Amino acid sequence: MKSKIFNVLGGISVKTAAAVCMIAAAACNNQGKSFKTETFTASDTTSRTSFTMKAELPAGKDAASANIRKELVGVMDSQLAFICSYEGDRVFPAFEGEGSNEAIFNYYKENAAKQLRDLAGEDAAERAEYFDGEIPGWEYDFSLTKTADTLGYIVFQNLDYIYTGGAHGGMTGQGSMTFDRESGERIKILKDDVADAMQPLLVKGLISYFGEYDVQMTEDNLMEHLMLWESTQIPLPGWDPCPSADGLVFTYQQYEIASYADGMPSFTVPYEEIRPFLSEEALKVLHIR
Repeated sequence: MKSKIFNVLGGISVKTAAAVCMIAAAACNNQGKSFKTETFTASDTTSRTSFTMKAELPAGKDAASANIRKELVGVMDSQLAFICSYEGDRVFPAFEGEGSNEAIFNYYKENAAKQLRDLAGEDAAERAEYFDGEIPGWEYDFSLTKTADTLGYIVFQNLDYIYTGGAHGGMTGQGSMTFDRESGERIKILKDDVADAMQPLLVKGLISYFGEYDVQMTEDNLMEHLMLWESTQIPLPGWDPCPSADGLVFTYQQYEIASYADGMPSFTVPYEEIRPFLSEEALKVLHIR
């Protein structure tokens, strides 16, 4: 069974499949005045590294924009100031002060690109001692963009790709983040402690995900197939679910509950089915009664 999934998913690059999945899930039409943002892009390519960065940050001077900007800069810091740090140590200081969006972007771009160059150079020097052949380069692609803009809420998505010369690259990042349009506060989508009650929805969603690749599963087959170790319960994804026009989108990261070959399991739960599990603040911004 797993080989069949691999054959289907293996024809799509990990970066492309994940990006299409997340962006398509989150996108929806504007329903009012657009939330103003500024978008910055940059790339730094050497013989050993490829670093690209895209960040979309609020351009407004109102309190909501300030709150969202603070959260998003925190995302940039938590991803890039720890870039390729396997011990979880900060590799350069956080940006300090009240700089412009461009100044903040340039600070993280320059420091992250330098760190990637330095580490890739050290890796190449070590490999050269015992590796006969071309030494693979490193790649890091950082993306932070607005993916939904509605009367009630704004969604930003952080989705990164990293490759450090191993068998394959992988997706990282913090996924989708939903903000109250009026206050700019980040929204907690689900109530606490709902994983147990949501098991039927999670099972149904995952079966539908595999079904899209012509892999038919029963509930028993699914539980045997997933990488749940000794657990008998499917956990909620580490990434927050994302509101879309059709319902709430759940996306699991690579290796979170399934093998690399299984991709990033994703499915949409219609609002009429997920409503009992939504927090009060989510009901408010989603305009669900």
